[in-house]
Amino acid sequence: MIKVNLQIKNKSLRKFQIPATKTFERWAEAILRLEGDMDTEVVVRVIDELESYTLNRFFRKDPEPTNVLAFPYEPAPAPVVESNYLGDIAITAPIVVDEAEERCIKVRDHWAHLFIHAVLHLLGYDHQSARQEKRMQARETEILESLSIPSPWRIEDEAKKTPGKKTGGKKHAASEYSGKGNGKGVL
Repeated sequence: MIKVNLQIKNKSLRKFQIPATKTFERWAEAILRLEGDMDTEVVVRVIDELESYTLNRFFRKDPEPTNVLAFPYEPAPAPVVESNYLGDIAITAPIVVDEAEERCIKVRDHWAHLFIHAVLHLLGYDHQSARQEKRMQARETEILESLSIPSPWRIEDEAKKTPGKKTGGKKHAASEYSGKGNGKGVL
C-alpha cells in the first residue's frame, strides 16, 4: 500500500479540481499492481505557479514553473535509519488544468497521469534516453488503462494525425525534460 499525505498549499487552489486523498491512493494501488506490493508513503503537495517556479529554479536551474516535480527520498548516510518513505511530489494545480484544457483531456485524467508519472520517477523510472522514455511511457499507459484512463501518448499521437486538433500549446517540463534525475526535482 502507498499511503498518500496530501498537502494543499492554500485554499485558493481548491478551485483546480484537486482529487481527494483516497483517489490518489487508488491510483497508487494501480501502480503497485504492476510494480509489486510495497508498504510505503508519499507526500503530494499541491502548489501554485510561484512555488513551482521557485522549486524548479532551485533544484533544476530551470526558470519556469513546471507541472510536476518528484523528489525521491534519500536517507542520510549515517546512522542508517530504516524508512518506508518513497519521497515527495509537487504538482502545480493551475498548470494541470491549463494543460488538460489545451490538450482537450479530462482534468482528473491529467491529475492521474502526472501523479503516476511522478511516482514512477520515485520508483526509479526515467526518460533521459529514448529507450527509457519508451519504457516509462509504456508503463504509464499500462497503469492508466488499468484505471480506464486513456493514454496521453495515444491521444497526442492521434491528434498529430488529425489536422487542426489540439495537442497542447505551452510546454512544461514533464513532457520535455531530458536532464539527469538526481533526486533533486526529477521529472
